[in-house]
Parts: sequence; C-alpha cells; structure tokens
Amino acid sequence: MTEVKRMEIPVIIEESKKIEPQKIAEEILEWLSNNVENYVDNKTKLYKIDLVIDSNEMPMTKKLQDLYMSIPEDEEMVDGNVEIKDGESPFVFNEASGCRRKLDEITEKAYEEISGHTDELNRLFRRLIFFYEKIIMNPENKRRALQIDESLKSLIEGKEDATDEDKVRIQEEVTKLIEEGEKLVKWEEFEGAVSVTKFDYEAFSVGVKLSSKPTDDEVRNGEESEVMKEYTIPEGFVVWMEINYRLKARPTVLF
Repeated sequence: MTEVKRMEIPVIIEESKKIEPQKIAEEILEWLSNNVENYVDNKTKLYKIDLVIDSNEMPMTKKLQDLYMSIPEDEEMVDGNVEIKDGESPFVFNEASGCRRKLDEITEKAYEEISGHTDELNRLFRRLIFFYEKIIMNPENKRRALQIDESLKSLIEGKEDATDEDKVRIQEEVTKLIEEGEKLVKWEEFEGAVSVTKFDYEAFSVGVKLSSKPTDDEVRNGEESEVMKEYTIPEGFVVWMEINYRLKARPTVLF
C-alpha cells in the first residue's frame, strides 16, 4: 500500500472540510455491489468487510482514509495541545485524538447517508441474493431434463424443413416439453433487504491467524498437519452488513 505522509493537525482539519459524506456513501455502496463475488458467502447473513483503499477507484473515501493515516503519532507531536480556529471560535485539540474525532464525525455522517440510498441498497440486495437462491433437482429429474433437452434440439432442427402444418405440430410439442422441463426444476426465489449496520474506521492494524486442514491429496502424501497462516489487516474502513430474506410469497390461485 502507498505510504501516506504525516501532516500537521491544522492542515488535516482544513483538508477534512473538503470531504463530502454523501459521495463516500455512494462510493461504498457501489463498491459493495460491484465486488459481491469477492466476499459473498451464502451460508451467512452477517458480513464484516475490511476495506483498505489503495487506488483512485473511490477518490472521496480514499481522501478520508489518507487523512486518518496522516494523523501524527503522539510522540511525533511537538506540543500535545493544538489550537484550531473554526470560524470565529477557537478550540483546542488534545494531542491527535481530537483530530481523529473530527474525522470520525465525517465517517458517521457518511454512514447516515448510506441508509438513505434505497436504490443502491436494492441493487446490492439483488446482486447478493442471486447467490442465496438456487436450483434444486433430484437425479431422476435431471435425467429426464437431459432427455427433454435432446428432444428439443431434434424438434427444432426438424422444424426448419417442415411444412407449415408440421411446424404448428412441432411447436406444440416444443411448448409441452418446455412446460414439463420447468416443472422438474424448483427455484427458490427470495425477497428481502440488505442493510449496512455499521461503517467505521479502525485506526490500528489487526493480526489474523487462520488454520487450514490438509487436503485429501496432502493426507495421501503423508502431510497431515494443519497449516497455520498469519497475515495483517492494515488500518482502514470496516463495513458491517446484514442481509435478510424469506421465500417470495406466491400468488394464491382461486378456482
């Protein structure tokens, strides 16, 4: 990740006034939708996504991230108390914590903006729910579906040189086979919503340890020990998200 230079507290405060929380909300939701395949897990409804930005794909969010990272460490500050003029009223920041609180306020405003972007949240839900919905087919139905597929190919090929009368008959057979095929498949269709439950900045790196069990091939080769992997999640934004869904209500047919 590109190293960010430390800045003086008054400069950070001045730069923070250029941050637009609404644009951050839009960038976050767009990223979540565009990158669903990279984090989706259809066995959970709760997500914690670490978002460390190292490109200009999300310029406003990156600017805020860079301001966080540019806050000097306590030992780097010559004087812990810094006077900042906000309009006509001067106020004092105690060390770097006051500056961080100012940036936290911007992050909080961006989080509040997210809940108001209903169209983007609906798009995110549609992108996510695709991976929760699935086709269920037993082995017998699968065999019959393959037979139907072959029959349809044969009928469609024969339709090209058929007479007008035969074309009508073939089309009727095609329609019946398609209807039969649709009955073999059960598609779970869900309705619901997705919500971002928290958006925050973690101003510290987190060490993570993961253990992975050996694969079947490794066991056969005598490698039966678990592998411990360690890596560090650098400081950055964190998105907490929840998806809720239920089977879509089917219309009741009255006879």
